[in-house]
Formats: sequence, C-alpha cells, structure tokens
Amino acid sequence: MSSNDYSSTKAGIGSSADPDLLSNDEVYDECDQAQWVQLSEIASIRKRAEQMNAPERHPDFDGIHCLDCDEPLVKGRLSLGKIRCVECQRILEIKQKQYSS
Repeated sequence: MSSNDYSSTKAGIGSSADPDLLSNDEVYDECDQAQWVQLSEIASIRKRAEQMNAPERHPDFDGIHCLDCDEPLVKGRLSLGKIRCVECQRILEIKQKQYSS
C-alpha cells in the first residue's frame, strides 16, 4: 500500500459516522481503533434509540382509543405513535420495572 492509498483511506475514516463502513481490519493505529470503537458505540446507541422511539403496534389498537382504558388518546400521543394514554403507559412501565427486578 502506498502512502497515498493510506492517506485516502484514513481520510474516509473521519468522514463516516457508520462503523460498518470501516472494518476492524482497516484500523491502522490506536487512534483509528479508538474511533472505530466510538463509532460502533454511537451506532449501537442510535439503533436502541430508534427502537425505543418506534411507533408502537398492537393488533387490538383501533388508532383512536387507549389500548388499556379505552379512553380517546390526545392528538399528541397519536402523532408519536403511542397506543396508551399517559396514565396507562405509566402503570405499564411501573409493572415492567417490578417484573424486571
């Protein structure tokens, strides 16, 4: 690999925010390794955030009423893709916390 090839490859490392574009085989030194680890962690955090904020789905949800108490959902909750009212969601999260402990 010529020095020109090395510099063009390294230039691509900093510009990409996707660790999939940089394999662990292409890591040249400790700085590249640290950046690769950082990009991997950022991608993992981003994926988890997308999963947590994804619209909820349930076969019994009619698109208007809370899944648990059958009260109409406010427009803000519907626009976020939520299927429960704030109170029912709070109760569900408390139950999930108790079961996971």
